[in-house]
Amino acid sequence: MTSVIDSLIHKGYAQRSHSDADRRIVMVSLTEKGNSIAESCRKEIEENHTKRFSMLSEDDQNSFGESLKTLNRIIQKMEHF
Repeated sequence: MTSVIDSLIHKGYAQRSHSDADRRIVMVSLTEKGNSIAESCRKEIEENHTKRFSMLSEDDQNSFGESLKTLNRIIQKMEHF
């Protein structure tokens, strides 16, 4: 994980800062450049999903959404075991 973060910092996408309360805590946040790239990726993913789901009927889209909700509830229950 450290090498990934180091790479992001080297490229100017992220920055490290230390907690004022506890110097052992190191926080990582995106820079303006990193936020710009992340937003661009989010938009591309959203456009891809919109394109793919537009091929489904409205009923199929609703059924798919409900199936995902059910799957999410099942996974959450399994995590408690």
